[in-house]
Order: sequence, then structure tokens, then C-alpha cells
Amino acid sequence: MLKGIGFNDEEIKNNTFYKAVGCEKCFGTGYKGRAAIMEALYFSKDIKRIILESGGEIDEEKIKDQAVKNGMLTLRASGRERIMSGLTTVEEIIAITVDD
Repeated sequence: MLKGIGFNDEEIKNNTFYKAVGCEKCFGTGYKGRAAIMEALYFSKDIKRIILESGGEIDEEKIKDQAVKNGMLTLRASGRERIMSGLTTVEEIIAITVDD
């Protein structure tokens, strides 16, 4: 399951992965509060060029690939960061995101 959402062998070996256990304060869910995951697209010169050169046929995948090369985190990658920081579980990120 960990590899299925993008963790590599080194990340799996070097991190602790938690499961929700629940208590009376979280009503048995294992979660308290909310932790946002987000994906923000910043318009670099490369992305602007891709858009302008595409004309009427925007290639969203090409834009996404360039954005990731520029350092953008996809929703799933943002979720992986929250997992590694212990704020959420693998199951939650799988439930609320789609493949990168």
C-alpha cells in the first residue's frame, strides 16, 4: 500500500507510519482537527510558454509534469508529507486523493 501511493524503499525504511486508534476525545476516529493537503500551481516561464504554445489544445499533463519539475507538490505528494509527519494515515490519503 505504501509503494502504491508513491513511497520508495528508503522512505518506508526510515519513517514510522501510524494508524488511527481513536479515543473518547476524537469519538473513536483517531483524528482530532483537520490537516490540509494542497496543490498550488505557480506560473513559471516554462509553464507560461507551454500554455501559450498549446493554442486551443491545452496539454494539462504537460503542464503538471513541468510544475512537478519546478517543485510543485501534487495532492498525493502533499499527503505523503502529512503521513511522514504523523498528521494522518495512509488510508486517509488514499481515500481523498487520486494517483499522481
